[in-house]
Amino acid sequence: MFFRCLRFVNVTVDDTNPDPFTGAVFDYSPSGWSFGPSCDVCKAKPDQTKTYDGTWHDATYDPTFDPSEPGKSVVQTASLQYNGSAFYVYGILSESTSDPGSIANIVFLIDGQPIGKFVYTPPGITGGYIFNVLLYGNDTIPQGQHTFTIQNGEPGGSPSESLILLDYIIYTRLEDDPVVTSSGSVTSQLESFPQSPQPVSALPSSALPSSTLPPSISHGISHETRDIVVSCIASAVGTALLVLLLFYCLRRRSRSKKAPSSTAVAYPRLITKAGTEGGIGVHRAVEWKSTPTVSLRPLEPNRRRSADGTSRDSSFDTSRKTYGAATDGSPKASYYTSSKVTDASTNQVMGADESEIEGDSEDYAQVHHYHYG
Repeated sequence: MFFRCLRFVNVTVDDTNPDPFTGAVFDYSPSGWSFGPSCDVCKAKPDQTKTYDGTWHDATYDPTFDPSEPGKSVVQTASLQYNGSAFYVYGILSESTSDPGSIANIVFLIDGQPIGKFVYTPPGITGGYIFNVLLYGNDTIPQGQHTFTIQNGEPGGSPSESLILLDYIIYTRLEDDPVVTSSGSVTSQLESFPQSPQPVSALPSSALPSSTLPPSISHGISHETRDIVVSCIASAVGTALLVLLLFYCLRRRSRSKKAPSSTAVAYPRLITKAGTEGGIGVHRAVEWKSTPTVSLRPLEPNRRRSADGTSRDSSFDTSRKTYGAATDGSPKASYYTSSKVTDASTNQVMGADESEIEGDSEDYAQVHHYHYG
């Protein structure tokens, strides 16, 4: 018997590379986004070796219209479709207040509905960067198909400007395959996760309300994973107990069938059907009827009775306990029982005082021997 248990698995999607399961990639809009490693005009220059998979995406929102940089005057969005539940966004933060200006005001939406916000004011450390920062995390999203959107900038919000350096996201997927061996596997992706991501608590307290962030990724799904594991174990144990109980009942039933009976029970009535084989009457049993009550006291038959009720002489071999041929010479098959003898072709009792036989004249006891006269 095979038990298949579902489990929650974390899947990472880089800002540039596709989802290893679905092939989905981020949809960046509008043209204000830049590919960080190859952006010459971008002011943010983080260490590429410290980023996830060596890439990030850069965007700056400025509500002040600048003809030379039209993409900055509108909010920029990065959307990803996924099938799962919990969702976590990781990025890079600059600690500088100028070149680049690193104020952040980022809004997060699930299926078009705002669900969170990240606000950050840098401490003013020139050239400093913080990597693997958890910008947003939510472990209450229901399992299913979703579109998650990251919006850089908030028209009319405060602060008015915003810089985002998007590195990667992690989402939780319900998986029923315990091992994935492809090159873009969950296993390899999980091994590539930062083991100790920078906690948001290291940022200024105004960065994001603590109620919107889980303490860690593992904490976000630990309860769900534990519940599923417990359910699987309980199901397996319950099924095993059911199988053992069924085996026990079948074994008892088998033993009861094999147990010898202490009460002698007469055989049911034997119905015969005459046939012809080699000129001799052959009588075969074709069905059984209800069991009669028959005395097992041996009775020595004295005479034979014909079909019309008249008695006929016949010889009785006491050594073989069978009748000889009838006086009319017709071949007859007779069954000898421990209580009486019955003519197989007529089902009439031959010999034995009927008053000493319990049951009707057509009932049979166990057949010991038959003889053709």
